[in-house]
Amino acid sequence: MNDIVSIVATPQNSSDFFKKIKVKTHMVKNAMLVGGGTTAHYLALQLLNIGIDVKIVEKDIRRCEELCELLPKAMIINGAGINHDLLLEEGLEQCESFVALTGNDEENLFLSMFAGTKSAGKLVTKINRLNYDEVIERLNLGSIVCPKQLTAQYIVQFVRAKQNSLGSNVENVYRILENKAEALEFYIQPNCPQPLLETPLEKLKLRSNLIVAMIIRGNQVILPRGQDEFHIGDHVILVSSGNTIMDIMDILKK
Repeated sequence: MNDIVSIVATPQNSSDFFKKIKVKTHMVKNAMLVGGGTTAHYLALQLLNIGIDVKIVEKDIRRCEELCELLPKAMIINGAGINHDLLLEEGLEQCESFVALTGNDEENLFLSMFAGTKSAGKLVTKINRLNYDEVIERLNLGSIVCPKQLTAQYIVQFVRAKQNSLGSNVENVYRILENKAEALEFYIQPNCPQPLLETPLEKLKLRSNLIVAMIIRGNQVILPRGQDEFHIGDHVILVSSGNTIMDIMDILKK
């Protein structure tokens, strides 16, 4: 009871899985962003590229004009996001996702709380300061994004990726489950030590605090079983509850 379960699957398999357990999922079709800064610009680009309609509410008329040129496929609304009547007129109750991206933490908090009372869509709230994170976690703010934490994660990812030692490189590092675990992507290079190459996973003495979640071989996604092996050129996804995985060889017991 109250367990949090994470799964690893291809998009099709995950869709089939949720259908079988009768959990409804769907990709959002539209998003309302309040605040038209740099983050909103690049987020809107990504959303538009995957077919999601974007509406941005920005109070600065000059920035609205810039966004109209930068994002011709998005709808740009000139107005204050804190104006609740404006948000309702622009379809807040029908939007499937709402993102509070202003430069003011308090305004973002109130915007998301209001949106949560009017819309059943996904909520994302940008918070620059997490001094009261225990209180914030109890509020209906959806997913909380802290730019400072994201920047720190990318710095860690960059540093770890540069520590290329025994033939494999940390391509990406993601802190998950409130920083209690890491998901790491390794690239198996030609000089990877032989004991790890082409040896069935069931014969490798793996550390107890990790799982081999996925092997990507070309265009093939492999959810590994005991008979699967690492080959040169593979991308390997690991999940570890420790923080000492610096090289692919670190997955073995000492």
